[in-house]
Amino acid sequence: MDETSLDDLNFQKVGEQATVNSAPAKLVGLTSGTQSIVFGNLMFTSLESANHYRSSRSNALSSISLSRELTATDPVSFVLIRAIGEENLEALQQRLEAELPEVRAYTRAEMAQQTQAYWQKRSGIGYILGLGAVVGTIVGAVVVGQILYASVSDHIKEFGTLKAMGASDWYIYRVIMEQGLWMAILGYLPGMALCLGIAAWTSATQGILILITPASAIAVLGITVVMCLSSAIFAIQKVTRVDPAIVFKA
Repeated sequence: MDETSLDDLNFQKVGEQATVNSAPAKLVGLTSGTQSIVFGNLMFTSLESANHYRSSRSNALSSISLSRELTATDPVSFVLIRAIGEENLEALQQRLEAELPEVRAYTRAEMAQQTQAYWQKRSGIGYILGLGAVVGTIVGAVVVGQILYASVSDHIKEFGTLKAMGASDWYIYRVIMEQGLWMAILGYLPGMALCLGIAAWTSATQGILILITPASAIAVLGITVVMCLSSAIFAIQKVTRVDPAIVFKA
């Protein structure tokens, strides 16, 4: 089981014995980062032991069924197969599917991809997380746009002075775009640091692995930059209508 599930399942250390649904169980190893966000505590055991724990009643006075051999009528979703030596996995995969027409063989990478695709596309979790990301991006763009617009409004005379001195519109636009770029960088760095800290804490205390890859971090940075630069365009509209004569007004 995962090392974060010890207290929940009344285990203290490896080698200790406890009960699962009134059936005796011995802890022989620990995993790390295998706890699911959706499911409860997970245990890794043989199919025979799993059937044994499932069929055992919670009532301590009831009889406990004895472990039995696996039969063809037992429900099985997946079977783990370990290749011998340096055997070609693609050839083994093709041979398994040829020998068992009703079975689909997956490599480790394909199995991971299938699992990710299921949670992202077929379950409600992927939709909710995606919707949250979209809403967060929209809200962030609105907030950044309001901040830049307020900044431009507070310094409208300074922009008018630059125009009166002959500064081109593109120069002023570049100043505002640079402000948006700095907001993206200064907002991204502490935000990513916070995400990495939460991911480390979640993995250490809850056993839930939140994977932040360099590719995903770069993608988020790109989205943040685009979001802030797009918001800067909203603030530019304020400067476009600035009359240089505003510097002479009281």
